[in-house]
Amino acid sequence: MDRKKIGTWTDMIFTMHFAELGTFEDGRKNDINSKKSLEEIGVKCPKTLKDMFLQLAKRSPNNLRKLSTHAFVTAGLFFNLLMLDCPAGYVCRISTLPAWLQYPVSEAEFAKGIIPIIQSVWHAKRSMEATLEIVEMDNAIQALSFIPQKEFLPPVFSLSNNNGNKKRKADNANM
Repeated sequence: MDRKKIGTWTDMIFTMHFAELGTFEDGRKNDINSKKSLEEIGVKCPKTLKDMFLQLAKRSPNNLRKLSTHAFVTAGLFFNLLMLDCPAGYVCRISTLPAWLQYPVSEAEFAKGIIPIIQSVWHAKRSMEATLEIVEMDNAIQALSFIPQKEFLPPVFSLSNNNGNKKRKADNANM
């Protein structure tokens, strides 16, 4: 019997060669306030994006501030885009569209509704290509030596200063 694999699975991952650049999550329901949609946009995609970002950062530590990862989230006819980057070099930032975009449902509003979605996807694609180029062109030599980890392991038990003597001693009892 094989071990159970842990972690989250997304519906699609955008990869090129060795790099994971983005992800896609799809929901069938048109409800952007459903538990599934909120969990995907608030928990699942950000965790996945950060994992992808950290892998890219390991390959290109000198260009940390130029890297970004993206997630596309759909809920029925609604679309949103997440972008994770690290502009200051030590805290990751997640940006989303100001509001969910809706796919057009009629011919009359098709051009007006589809253009913002296409622009968002195109912008994310260009950003993923730029990230891939940055990671591939990084000439930093990876350190090949072992670095000792300074991890603190808390003790299993602790000793207290309290003597724990709740009963009187025999000498004190006969006084």
